[in-house]
Amino acid sequence: MTVRFHVRHAQRLIAGAGLDPAGIAKAAGLPEHVLGDDANGELPLVEYFRLRSLVMEQVRDETCHLSERQLLPGSTEFVRQHIPEEGTLTDAMRIVATSYNLLHGGEFNRVEETSSHIVFSVDDNTFPYTPEVTADEAFFLMETTLVFLHAFLSTIAPAPAVRGLSRVRVKRPHAPSAESHLAFWRVPIEMQAQEYSLLYTREEADAQIRFRRDEGTVDGRIDQMLRYGRTSDQTPIESQVAGFIEAGLHDQAAVAAAMGVSTATLRRYLSAQGLSFRGLRQRILDEKAKWLIADGLPPVEVAERLGFSDVRSFNRAFKAWNGVTPKGYGHPEVS
Repeated sequence: MTVRFHVRHAQRLIAGAGLDPAGIAKAAGLPEHVLGDDANGELPLVEYFRLRSLVMEQVRDETCHLSERQLLPGSTEFVRQHIPEEGTLTDAMRIVATSYNLLHGGEFNRVEETSSHIVFSVDDNTFPYTPEVTADEAFFLMETTLVFLHAFLSTIAPAPAVRGLSRVRVKRPHAPSAESHLAFWRVPIEMQAQEYSLLYTREEADAQIRFRRDEGTVDGRIDQMLRYGRTSDQTPIESQVAGFIEAGLHDQAAVAAAMGVSTATLRRYLSAQGLSFRGLRQRILDEKAKWLIADGLPPVEVAERLGFSDVRSFNRAFKAWNGVTPKGYGHPEVS
């Protein structure tokens, strides 16, 4: 199932910024009429974040003129630079919450602890929306903000963020449809909440780790999350395993433990779908390797990001998968 959003949200985003819908659609590689006044229907959620980035760049405001308080481009990277070399996901959450509060001039974000969870909450009751923002759009904006926050945290602490997320809370009274943007989440969603929240298990959130600084942009991470098992017809098991592999867990026993099952049970689940852990891992690592090579990264850096012990091991694996070395793949004229 493809995760989708209604085109009206993109139309409002573009109209609020005072931009030409046809021009934005063309820049995004979409048919010019798809965002016109008479357009209706749905688009893949990944397109919303692409459109949002285009609008943000043109109006030089990370809120896309949906808030009365501007966030200059680069605000997100500014927040990222305040993350230390190591700590816990909880530490990162507190820094992100505090930094955005300072940038946006209000106590909208906070991190709280319960006996079982670390909770990142966003309270928009006093948020300075522009007058044109309707209740329906506020729901959508904050729900996609949670997607953005989770993706941001997973660029800093990939494994604990992916493994640790156990629940999402939103203020919307009920889900708009089975194929809505809320289908992005593979964890339970609580409706009619007082605030918007991401709940991470304490076990994962309080684990000491080295933070990552090389996981790319937040929009790139959202694109990965949607492409790796969230925009296809994969089974829930395949999608969940793919998510853990993408987060950096390449050992079958480690993935099984993260899912709360035995290795034998995981193997049986995958076998029932005609899959193997080795084949699934190979496919995902191969896709990510090609994506990173196409993005201009040298093989030694790709090998490190994918968790290979050294570049020679990565070169051998890549050639076995594709019949060509990473260098040859990146430069087809090289034999």
